[in-house]
Amino acid sequence: MKKKLLVLSTLVGALGLAACSSEPAAAPLEAQPLYKLLVNASESGLVDASERNDTSLDSEPINLTVVNGAQDIEGKCGEALQAVEGTEIPTIASASRVISSGEKQVGIAMYSTPEDSDISPMKLYEDIAKACTEPVKDADNTTYQFETSDAVPEGAVGFTLSIDVSPDNRGSSIMMIQHIGNHHLIVAGLGASEEETATVFEAQRTKLEQGTAV
Repeated sequence: MKKKLLVLSTLVGALGLAACSSEPAAAPLEAQPLYKLLVNASESGLVDASERNDTSLDSEPINLTVVNGAQDIEGKCGEALQAVEGTEIPTIASASRVISSGEKQVGIAMYSTPEDSDISPMKLYEDIAKACTEPVKDADNTTYQFETSDAVPEGAVGFTLSIDVSPDNRGSSIMMIQHIGNHHLIVAGLGASEEETATVFEAQRTKLEQGTAV
């Protein structure tokens, strides 16, 4: 898939969530403690898995863009995509890793954000899933199709995104997102099934929850 399909590093560097909760939340983790909570290949649930592309950063903002050039897309779907394009959220730290199994790739990214963050990116992505129920095209005649997925674990938000640039340039991904206290988790699968992506998501969510329990 060429440039029209966002690469995995972009997909896992995208999202967070601000949500209401009555439960106390752990303080935002710095980069090294957050990095230590990434699941490894053996914990991921994928067969014959390996790890690559590890990153750990301080204060790198979350970029929410899903479709580059969303201004070319009309209607409610275009409005929902434009609402996230260029939006960034400040972070305390971030950590990411790609789990590979053959041709399958599942990217994991976790972010810690300031306790006073008042932006709700997950709501913005939920709006995309609700508004973009039909295929849409941009000015270059590239087709984007968003669909909900029954594989998304309870408590998370997610969707599949298929992009059709030409008959020989197509691709799809699945994204799953959740807010956990002052921490935010996104998992994106390329070439992996929805169920495999959900398996990695649940493994990472459990480890993050345990590591930030108060």
